[in-house]
Order: sequence, then C-alpha cells, then structure tokens
Amino acid sequence: MSRTKNMSPYTLLHLLLVLVVVYYVEGHARLLRPPSRASLWRFGYNVRNNNYNDNEGYCGGREALIHKYNGLCGVCGDPWDQNPRDHERGGKYYEGFITANYEEGSTITAAVQVTANHKGYFEFRICPYDNPKAGDIEYSNGSDFVEVSQSCLNKHLLTIGETNDTKYYIPHTSPVMLNNISLKLPSGVVCNKCLFQWTYITGNSWGRFPNGTACIGCGLQETFKACSDVIINPRSNGSTTSTPPASTQSTTKSPNTEQSTEQSTEQSTQLLSNSPTTEGTKWRATDASLTTLGKWTRILTSSLGTTTSLEADEPTKAETDSWYSSKFSATAKTATTTTEAATTAPTQAPTRRTTIKTRKCQAVGAWRNVPGMPTWCINNCRRGFCPESHCSPGCGNI
Repeated sequence: MSRTKNMSPYTLLHLLLVLVVVYYVEGHARLLRPPSRASLWRFGYNVRNNNYNDNEGYCGGREALIHKYNGLCGVCGDPWDQNPRDHERGGKYYEGFITANYEEGSTITAAVQVTANHKGYFEFRICPYDNPKAGDIEYSNGSDFVEVSQSCLNKHLLTIGETNDTKYYIPHTSPVMLNNISLKLPSGVVCNKCLFQWTYITGNSWGRFPNGTACIGCGLQETFKACSDVIINPRSNGSTTSTPPASTQSTTKSPNTEQSTEQSTEQSTQLLSNSPTTEGTKWRATDASLTTLGKWTRILTSSLGTTTSLEADEPTKAETDSWYSSKFSATAKTATTTTEAATTAPTQAPTRRTTIKTRKCQAVGAWRNVPGMPTWCINNCRRGFCPESHCSPGCGNI
C-alpha cells in the first residue's frame, strides 16, 4: 500500500505547498556600478523618491512577464504596461543624473549585487542617443520622448573583458554576492547621452522552449533590468584600458556628497562577509567615486527626515535591503579626492575601537541567539536605526 494513502489531505496539501515554495522563489539583484536610476539614493544623490526595493526591477514578476506581457519588459525593468514607467522619463525614480564618465573603447568595471542567487547570467548594453536613428527612441502617444528602445540597446551588446563572450554566468557558490565584471566598451561609440543597461536572466525555473524542450532554465525566465545614465568621451592618448570614476556630478543636480571633479583611477568595491543575520550588511568602499578619503562623517537620514551624524575613521557605506527604510552617505571632512588619493586607498579598513558599555544592549526575539547580533544592534542603534524587533530597549540609549 502506498504511504501517501495514509496521509491526511492537510498533510498532502502542506507537502505540496513546500514543493511549490522550493520550486519557485524569486531572485533579487541590483546594479550598483555604474549606479542605476533605482539605486541613486544609496550613493547620496538628492532624489525625489528612494526606491528601497531597487533589487526588484523584474518586469512585474515572472508570471506577469510570461503570461501577461508575453516576454515584453520596460528597458529599465518596469512592467511593460506601466504608464509612466517608474524608471523612465516621467517616472518617479527618473532624475537624469550622470553616474559614470567613461572613455571610448576602454575596459570598465560593472558591479552587481545578487541578494538571492537563482543562477543564470548577466548581459550589458549601451545605447547612444545624441543623434538617434529611426527606431532608437520610444515616444509617448503625445509624441514625447520617453526612453531609448531595446532595439537601440541591442546594437551594442558589451563583451566580458577581453573575450568575445557577452554573457556573464554568475557563480553558484553563495546566495548573496557582489559581482565585479570587466566590460569592454565598443570603439567608435562616443556620446554625451548614453543609456547603460544591465539585464539578468535567471535560470532556476521550469520552462519550455517553443520547440517543446522543457527543463529547469528553459524558456522565458524571471528577468531583471536596470538603467544608468552615462557619458562616453573620445579616446585620449590612445588608451583603451582606463576607467574614469563611477559617479560624476550632473550639471543641473549634484549628489549630496563632497568630492573633487578630478579623474580617479579604478578602485574596487568589496562586500564584507556580513549580513543582517550576523553583524549587518556593510559596504567598504575603496572607490573614490563612492566615498572620499580622510575623516568621515556618516549621515543618517531616516524615513521621517531626521538626520544623525556620526564621525568615524573607517571609510564605509551601509548597504541595506527593503526592510531598512534609511540610508547612509559618507562625506569627507578634511580631504577631497584626487587621482593620487584614490590610488592610495587603504586595502584594509582600520579597526575601530569603542568604549560603549554593551551589557544593556542585546538582541531580542528570533535574533537573540544569532552570533554577532549584539554588535549589529550597537552599531546600528548608535546611527539611529534601532528596530525593536531586533534590539532591546537599552540599545536606544547608547
């Protein structure tokens, strides 16, 4: 006799739900370099709206992408039928900031944070639209310029480093990771108006190709997209490998961080091995375009508009997910960024000592026995973010 015959309907339903959850869980990822329109707030840009769900540019979700939109998606990851689309002109997250200034034909570095790894690959594209050709631009019903078209972006599919490959397959070693990807810009593409597009095609869902082949990763998969506004300057001195800073001030608006307009050499951005379940997720930025060197002031702006400043010797930038409705920016108090300063960025952040008594600050609830959570509470409560679901009341007084 089959064992399933002895199971109650409720047990079978529970098993079915577990299988469904295991079978389909949405991935999440965000483009951080060059900073995308969705993630501008993370880098101190003065934006109208903060997109705390900037890792969810997934075309409305896999089911909508397949069954409602037949694979169609806004070029910046918005649902196809959204009007106006959030990350395109007229949308609530569009600002027009130029976030990178590159050189024609150079090798650049893109950074993508995967917050839920579901296999698959990345692709990167560029569309110059200083002098657009027919089909390069999408217009509204009122003949207003809305955004560049996907067909324009498809003309310039970037290669990975010095290879001929255009797909970057993400490693399966960790569910959360920061991917730094070398990309080769095409020769002959120079623009004051360029749209940089990142696309992430996941590969962990069951699907079917038009020819009938079915498998995990087949057919339409959950898709993410994000856009950055960049400039590509003409090549100088015959160089093809230099990369300018990943954040450049706009002529009409500027980020609320102090930084020099001088060019800086390429630096790396590293994701520390921390997470909200240990000591908090935190960026250590050695990229002069993300932070500047010298003494630092951490400025916390809460969702209520209150601001808290904290001086620190460690050049860091907080990294959060949607549950954290606050942001940090780091600004130099005593030094501006130069090429020389950028190249001498510390390879290891100095250890910061604290004299705060910690015995009154403890993790609570589900976080009580998680290693490192008391330290997480101390660090974040000092900055003004002290969730009662994570930290004891005493943490708010340190």
